[in-house]
Amino acid sequence: MLDDPPGLGPGLPQPYDVVCLRPGNRFGIGPAVPLTVAGFGLTDDVRELHQQEQHPGFWDWAAGASAADVLTIVRYNTHSARSWAPPHPAEETQ
Repeated sequence: MLDDPPGLGPGLPQPYDVVCLRPGNRFGIGPAVPLTVAGFGLTDDVRELHQQEQHPGFWDWAAGASAADVLTIVRYNTHSARSWAPPHPAEETQ
């Protein structure tokens, strides 16, 4: 739905993206559970995540996750979708 907005870091999760979290995250959400990025948190690195509408916990769960928590991102636009894995801070220092 969105292209990378200027100044927000291309490759980082943006509102309406679908993300999966890394295994062992602090929320206890498995890496196969898709979450929707609902908006931005109080800092540039935090994104508000919601369960997908069809999930039974849709109305009862939200989280503020950092980019380091994200395993994969899927971004939809008018004509296609693309997915990628953002760099993890631990991987960048190796």
